[in-house]
Amino acid sequence: MAHTTVIDPRPAPASIRPQPLPRSRNDWRAGDRDAYRDLLRQLDGWCRANGRPGGLNSWIAEEALRRA
Repeated sequence: MAHTTVIDPRPAPASIRPQPLPRSRNDWRAGDRDAYRDLLRQLDGWCRANGRPGGLNSWIAEEALRRA
């Protein structure tokens, strides 16, 4: 049986479009801060477990959230 995917070319309504993160972490929504801390904790854990430096982990976690 064949499956057909229909792609709607119209942009998503503003109410469900992801909002960009504010420049300052102090202005982030609580869910964004929680996601950032969780990702940072995972990156730090990986670095410790693998003997790697974690100096850029904060930047990497923030950039990952901005690009998600």
